[in-house]
Amino acid sequence: MGLGLSVDNMIDEYADVLNLDPDDGDIQTAAVRHFNAAQRWMFNKYEWPELIESDQTFTTDGSASYDLTAVGYFGSSFGRVRDKSIRIGNNNVYSNTKSYFDEVDPDGSSTGTSLYYCQVSRTDFRLWPVSSGDTVKLDYLAYPTVLTSTTTEASISFEATRHELICDGGIWRGMRKYGFTEWRDERKEWFKQVKDIFGNSRVHFYPKKIIPSW
Repeated sequence: MGLGLSVDNMIDEYADVLNLDPDDGDIQTAAVRHFNAAQRWMFNKYEWPELIESDQTFTTDGSASYDLTAVGYFGSSFGRVRDKSIRIGNNNVYSNTKSYFDEVDPDGSSTGTSLYYCQVSRTDFRLWPVSSGDTVKLDYLAYPTVLTSTTTEASISFEATRHELICDGGIWRGMRKYGFTEWRDERKEWFKQVKDIFGNSRVHFYPKKIIPSW
């Protein structure tokens, strides 16, 4: 085993800390759910460098909304756009809220070179005004690969040095589920560990959390 952990390794550690049976299917299911919740929180809060895909492009087709996870766009790896990274030609496209889009053009009928974008969810990315034939260039963060009980160390989206964070994030969630009174202290320490990597440089985009599609 290298520096990282497979999910099987994580389950063993989860079960050991919580004094549970690692071979119990229900325990394994709960552990994997908690590991996925931990890595999704990490993805939502910080721009982990190993997830960044730079200078990606797609062409507008006159749609008011795009599913950038679809074939022909970026596929299932697409998670969220990086704020202040979207360009059309030499022009920046700026973030705005869904309520702004709904107020100024609820039908998405205004056309022209896009000035604003809004990512409502992974599968609902909007540009306004609506354009056609423009090449949009952006950076995005890949969505972490869904973990299963058979996920290998090499298949985890976060680099090996982050695997222990995923495991620990699952453990405090397990402590809460199984009635350990010290879970709040463990959660606080885990948040601190994650925050210490990037300080206060949290993600700045709208919305603050991407709605999961898994």
